[in-house]
Amino acid sequence: MATEQGTARAAATDAAHEHQARVRKAELLLAALRAPSHGALLHSLGDHLELYEHALRVRPDTTHPLLGLKIDDQHSPTEAYIHPTPPAGRRELLTVALRDTPEADVRVFVVQVHNAIADTGPALQQLRARSTHSLRNLTNLQ
Repeated sequence: MATEQGTARAAATDAAHEHQARVRKAELLLAALRAPSHGALLHSLGDHLELYEHALRVRPDTTHPLLGLKIDDQHSPTEAYIHPTPPAGRRELLTVALRDTPEADVRVFVVQVHNAIADTGPALQQLRARSTHSLRNLTNLQ
């Protein structure tokens, strides 16, 4: 009888630890959804722009999440004009002097941003799916 009780206590302790680990994992996934990090720096364009895995920094104090962001560019003989447009629709204008940055570099950077935006949707959907699955498992345990 004592051995059975010891085995039952050990199983209960293991189950409690497993439950706590699942709760912690779900909390981490929720935190990532609520405040995703910018991720790793992928590319930069001089001091003007930095492209991260999940965000575009356009000034030291302005960073836009990639999800829902749009970007396009135009060029004159002396300048490139980059227009990031966050989901709210308020378009920005960034001017890059072509004497400092070659036009080809600007065009490549804008394409990289387009591709990162395209990659962001599926990545965020996968994160949401994992967190929803974890929350369902957590709910089923309680």
